[in-house]
Amino acid sequence: MAFERETLERRIHEFVENTDSVLDKKERFQLRDNEWNVAEAIEELRKGPAWAKSFFPCLYRPFDHRWIIYSKIILARDRGDLMAGMTRKNLGIVAARQSKEPFAALACNSLMTHKIVTVYDRSFLFPLYRYVAGHDSTSPLFGDGSRTCNISAKFAADLTSRLGLDWCESDSADPSSSVGPEDVFNFIYSIFHSPAYRIRHADALRIDFPRGPLTSDKKLFAALVEKGSELISLHLMESPALSNFITKYEQPGDHEVKKVRYAEPNPKAGIKAGRVYINDAQYFEGVPKEVWEFHIGGYQVCERWLKDRKGASSPPTTLTITRKSSSPSPKPSASCPKSTPSVPPGPCPKLIPPKNLCPLNTFVLGNCFQNRIQGA
Repeated sequence: MAFERETLERRIHEFVENTDSVLDKKERFQLRDNEWNVAEAIEELRKGPAWAKSFFPCLYRPFDHRWIIYSKIILARDRGDLMAGMTRKNLGIVAARQSKEPFAALACNSLMTHKIVTVYDRSFLFPLYRYVAGHDSTSPLFGDGSRTCNISAKFAADLTSRLGLDWCESDSADPSSSVGPEDVFNFIYSIFHSPAYRIRHADALRIDFPRGPLTSDKKLFAALVEKGSELISLHLMESPALSNFITKYEQPGDHEVKKVRYAEPNPKAGIKAGRVYINDAQYFEGVPKEVWEFHIGGYQVCERWLKDRKGASSPPTTLTITRKSSSPSPKPSASCPKSTPSVPPGPCPKLIPPKNLCPLNTFVLGNCFQNRIQGA
């Protein structure tokens, strides 16, 4: 795994093509024969170039994508076809079955590791779609690229019967008369990011997969679907709103991350807005304190993201991503509190009338999807 694709490609090419002995390669790359055999892996990789097409982004920590080679020859545990489906157009919800930290759920559209929303416990991925099997070391990841919905048929039938709508897996579904997979995904995601929901169910969310309330109110369902879609776009760093930077990064220097710290506004010291320093001379200015302190589970997102790059000089793309993580979300509506992408917008308590979301009529995340997988 590496921060940049080019770095990983050079490393794998050297591993495969270099003529040094297997013992030398084990020492250089810090490898050992455990669940795979290094000599056999080198021999297998030299048989064909298919592995060169197996480089993919992988979610390593919240909002922190790195590059991985997803090949059964290289990986001791590749998590099979369900995880391989995340190399195609897909969505997934990352959540924990139990956690020592506050509850968190995060949208994902790539491969992922096992410590995304938890520091100490395993994270699970619930993909929205399953792709046709066919991932191996010598062929493309998938055959014809066909996919099936991973939403449980029982859950889909229960939800649509309450709403009086039809179930339709087609992308061209009519939202006025039917419900599709992404509608369900957005609805679930909006519930999990409701402040009222998290406060009310804080204890239960630590000990099992999250449960959520159902509704028979079509207007409420549509509103939550819309909020979920907006939030997912922010969390996947795809929203155009993230290009409206509120931070500045103007100091010259080598851009090396040395000592990360936050400085609160202090007019006497000449600090008009919050600053995030990456070294003694360079900093991001205009970072709100609530963004700096925001957590996903046990991770303080901004601090962890920068500290993981300590000792490295940040290229322009890295600096852009850092500024995006501190950008504001679209102007909040009357039903959505003021927020930033690092402080997830979610429906206010007033948006979810208790009479329309009866706690006795609930769904369990583990039962909403047919399959789930632990992070690699």
